[in-house]
Amino acid sequence: GNGVWNESAIGVELALEDFEGLLDSFTDPEWASGRLFFADDGDIHSAIVGDYLGDWELEYVDLFRGREGKWDAEIGAPALTFSEEGVWLFYEGTDGASQGIGAAFSEDGYDFSREENPVLVPTWEHEAERIGDPFVLFDSEIDLWRMYYSAFDGDRWTIGHATSPDLIT
Repeated sequence: GNGVWNESAIGVELALEDFEGLLDSFTDPEWASGRLFFADDGDIHSAIVGDYLGDWELEYVDLFRGREGKWDAEIGAPALTFSEEGVWLFYEGTDGASQGIGAAFSEDGYDFSREENPVLVPTWEHEAERIGDPFVLFDSEIDLWRMYYSAFDGDRWTIGHATSPDLIT
């Protein structure tokens, strides 16, 4: 609380030194079903928990790489949500000129197929420079999915909000 953090008794759980120069950073961590998803240098990776919570094993196959020549040449900020059909992974993407929030789906949580185009693109003035950091949940009161995301207009950050009946539209 109030900006004070206490080190856990587990100690360092995931350290760059553990992966022999394979990664440059860990950003935007997202935990789901025994896997830790995180961004590093324009790609999304994952690690699985070993024998105990502080025992992480990097999955050496990138979950996603940025797609050269596409709107999501650099990606990050993974966010997962679960539907009756499977697991959805949302992420921010950019090619330096255009940007948006993309989505990928997996029935088993391991093999994802990515939507070709972003599911959300900047539309409003408060999103003029950037959108990203998606967070998605189901609102049973209105029977719609809600996405909250960061939006930047060049001067200030705000929180954006969008709804969807199907996680794509």
